[in-house]
Formats: sequence, C-alpha cells, structure tokens
Amino acid sequence: MILISVFSYVLIALIVLGIVLSLISLLSPRVSYVSSVYLIGLTVYLNPGFSLTQSLINTVPILGEINMLSGLLKTPVTSIISSLFSLALLNLGIKGYEIYLSKHADIVKLDSIIFSQHGLPKQANWNIVVNSEVKLLKSNEKLILSNTPEAKYELCPTLVDHKYYVPNKVTGLAFEGEVIRINYSPVDGVPYEKFRNCFTVFEVEGLPPDTSFVIEINGASLKLKDRKFAKLSLEPLYWKVNEIRISREDEEEIYEPDIKEGLTFRGGTVKINFRRKVIRYKTAKIPSIENWDPGIWVGQEVYGYRVIEVIGLGGNGYVMKVEKNGLLYAMKVLSVNKFTNSLEHFDNLLKESENLEKLSKDPRLVSIYGSFVDKNNIQSALAGDYTSYYKYPPAIIMEFMEGGTLFDLISRVDLVQSKYWQYIVKLVIKEIAKALTFLHKRGYVHLDVKPQNIFLKEKINGEPEVVYKILSSTPGIIKLGDLGSAVRVGEKITQATPAYSPPEQIEAVITGKGAQPSMDNYALGVTLYKLLTMKNLDYVNYLDKAFDEYIKGDPSIAMKYINMAKMSMVNFKPKLPHNTLPELANVVQGTLVVDPKRRLTSYDIVKILEG
Repeated sequence: MILISVFSYVLIALIVLGIVLSLISLLSPRVSYVSSVYLIGLTVYLNPGFSLTQSLINTVPILGEINMLSGLLKTPVTSIISSLFSLALLNLGIKGYEIYLSKHADIVKLDSIIFSQHGLPKQANWNIVVNSEVKLLKSNEKLILSNTPEAKYELCPTLVDHKYYVPNKVTGLAFEGEVIRINYSPVDGVPYEKFRNCFTVFEVEGLPPDTSFVIEINGASLKLKDRKFAKLSLEPLYWKVNEIRISREDEEEIYEPDIKEGLTFRGGTVKINFRRKVIRYKTAKIPSIENWDPGIWVGQEVYGYRVIEVIGLGGNGYVMKVEKNGLLYAMKVLSVNKFTNSLEHFDNLLKESENLEKLSKDPRLVSIYGSFVDKNNIQSALAGDYTSYYKYPPAIIMEFMEGGTLFDLISRVDLVQSKYWQYIVKLVIKEIAKALTFLHKRGYVHLDVKPQNIFLKEKINGEPEVVYKILSSTPGIIKLGDLGSAVRVGEKITQATPAYSPPEQIEAVITGKGAQPSMDNYALGVTLYKLLTMKNLDYVNYLDKAFDEYIKGDPSIAMKYINMAKMSMVNFKPKLPHNTLPELANVVQGTLVVDPKRRLTSYDIVKILEG
C-alpha cells in the first residue's frame, strides 16, 4: 500500500504546472516572465535548506535579465534560453522536494514502513517488536524500515517515573509505504491484563494474610504484600526468594517456597507456593503430622543414622542428609496424611523394597540401601499418635548425591543462556530415557519423573563448556532418583505431580486404573519442555485443579477438569526457542500427546537422541 498525503499531491501538481509553463514559454516570451516568477517562488519553498535571501540574489537578476531580454528582442533564442534556465531551476525544485520528504518522513516514504510515537514525555524511551526483533528508540526517534514489504509488530507499555503509558495499538501488520502513528497515554495501575505478553506475572500463595515477603529480581530487592504482581521487562528475569520466618510466643513458623529461584521470560507466569515447612517449638512438643516439622529430627538418630540437616521438601516427603560410620547418605522420610492412600502405598513399598534395591544397582539410578516401613506405626500416626511417626517414620536410605538436582542447575543463568545448554539438556534426557527403558523392561513405572528427581552425583562448577565436558565424559554422574514412587506396570497409582503427570495418571489416582510406562514418557517430555522454555504447560492449571478437587473429596468435578486438560492437549502446539535442536523438538512433540498409545517410548527417545 502506498500512502501519499493530500499535501504531497498539491506539491506534485505545482511542479507539473511549472513544467507546463516552461514548455509554453518556448513559444511565448510573455509566458516566460510568469514562468520565471512562479518557479522562483516554488524553488525557494521547496528548498528549505537554502537561504531565502541567497536564493533570490542568485536567481532573480539572471532570470530578470534573460526574461527582459526575451521580452525586448522578442526572439525565439532568448525564449529558449529562458525556458532552459527555468527547467534547470525546476530541477533544483524537485531536488528540494526530495529534501523536504526526507525531513518530513511521516508524509511519504514509498519503499519503507515508518513507525512514530506521540504522547510520551521527552526523556522517555519506547520500544517496539518488529518481526520478532526488539527495537529500542528515543522519544522523538522514528523507526524507518527500508525495503520491507510487510512487518508484524507488537507494542508494550512504557514506564516513566512510576507511571505507565500505554499505546493505542497492541499488535498489527504494516505494509510497505505505510505510516503507523502510535499514541501513548498515561493510565493508573499496571496494565498487564491487556498487554499480557509484555509482563512477567508473579503469583504467590501459602503465606498468612498481610505477611510481606522479599523477592530479588535481577539484583534488585522488592518487599511486597501483594500476592499477584507484574514486572515489565525486555530482558529475561532472574528471580530469587527466601523462606519467611514468623516468631510467636511459643513457636517459630518457617514458610518455605517450593521454588526458591529461577529464570523467566516476558509473557511468563511464575507461581511461588509457600508451605508451612517447620514449627520449631521452644518446648519439647511434637507437632501433628499435618503440620510436621522435619527439623525436629536434626541432631537426632533415626534407625541408627545421625540426621545432619533437612535438604529437601516435596509433596510426598522430606529428604535429609544423614551420616553413619563416617559415610553420608540421603534419608527420605515419606509423609503421612489422611487425604492420601498412605497405607496402600506403603504396602506396595514394603512388598517391593527388595526388588527396588536390586533395580537401583543400575548406574543411571540412585541406589537404595534399605527401607524402613512399619504399617502399625503408620496407623498409629494416622490415629493421632505422632510419637510413633517421630520415632519410627517410614523411610528409605539412598545414595547421597553431592551435586544436587537438575533443578538446581536451572538457577545458573549463565549456563541456561549459553550455547551449551541444549547439548547439556540433550545429554540429560538421553540418560534418563535409558534409565526409564531399564525400569520399563523390568515391569516398573517410576511415576514421578521431573527435574527435582534427576540428580548429579558430584558438584559441577565452572564455565558452561566445562559443565558440558564433565557431564559428557563422566559415566554415572546423571541419575534418576526417588524409586520409592515406583510401582509395577498395571498396579494402582496413589500419587502424582500435576505439573509433570499426564491427565490419565491423575485420572488413574481417582479411578484406580493401573500405571503405564507411557506416563513416564510424557513426564520426561514435560521435563524437556521445561528445560528448554523455563515454562509450565498451558493446561497444567486444569490438572492442578483436578488434583485439588480430588483431595477435597469431589472426584466428579476433578474428572471435569481432567477432560478439559485433555481437550487443551489436542490443540496444544509446543512453542520452543527458534534455535531448538531438531531432535529435541521431535521428542517434545512425540511425547506431549493426549493418546498414550501414540507417545514415543523411552527406547524411541534414546534412538532419536543418539541418531
């Protein structure tokens, strides 16, 4: 589309009139007088860069002499000379018109697309995303795209002196020759609902009312009480939040965030759930199992292991660093509550403990050294005898993984943003796929594959290249942990992590259907998606609600949410970074499939990543 203002048409008409007058002056000396005067005025107007006085001094005497001579002699020669000079002057006028256009680019630029803004304060900058590329501009600066047939653009608010200015356009498509004028106007509040892709939204849950918390975003600390807030930023946001301690008369409450730090991008949502981790009584009081404090074991001996510290919390238990005979181990104490099928799960664990110990000898699985489960003590704890749980908790003794979990690696911004990250992710997913293949061939389903259960045997420091080299050259350094959640294929499922579980797994918890290997393959695909995008799947909120409704005792509503999640999966198309390795993209697309029968197997994943 070519847009030319009415003013531009008038200028073109004036120039054409000058040409006609010049041609007529070839035949009529009198017309040459009119032509000369007309062209002097037109030239001066069209040449804003010239001095008006200088233009008149240079042109009037010459034109006057030539045209006067033409009028006196009445000869064709002088008319021709006058006309030629008039045409030369007209050429200067056309050049001046070009200068005029360059200084008033909003009027017309036939081979370009022009963006300009109005309404921002002079000291403000503005930005626009054009064809997926961010352009940063000063307040009075225009964006001119040359030789661009079309441009898809997206606009965001601008924050100036704690005030948001919003554009009158959100997105659009511009074509060659078009001028896009963007008008900014101030608004009250944070306009993240309309401009959702411009903000990162933080949602905080689990804290008592009116309790403030501190969050650090890109090095700047913010103290907030709002449970939902938005941050405008063009750059990725590295955030960090710490536990909250609340001291009372006879106790101290500690609220622990389920995620302490991470990297997020514009348009994303970060959900931070604080859990009432510890109640440290100043008297020797044992808490209820609903409000259990694993810190009560620190410094004590449990089954002959001295508890050093609590190193992890999860939905199904606590992980503690323990020591025995000078060696370090990890002890996972399984949580007990009346809302889950605890006894049935512990029955399975008791029956399978010996087999799981044998399975864990595979180098890609975290080793299990022993299990301690007493059904009578669990029943006593459920009945209110919390001393039984304190003295004889259901526990699994495991290999201690010095390097932490894969989830810990995500917090390293330099690593995630490096060119080596995709290759690290590829290596990790391939190793875990091999571990799952080993389990599935022996008739077991893990049921809790996620970054928090992928461990590193030793600490890895150094630059991204060093991390990659260590991971790729050290056998057995990457391991799949938490075999305590594993069951045999076809056996009843009692637990799930909604963010990483397929809809049919949560459905199986409700209906009693059996475990299938395809559930693990889906979870591995979600883990890969999380590592590549740092985002949760769009439909996870349905699965969270389904699990919550089941816990509340309403399975019918839970099933409705599960069906909604399945419908969302049908139309779900994973959005991966543009430079994602093809083999990784194939694994994501082949595992996040609503039909379990159509999903890639763990063996398929290994072959794709080795090919």
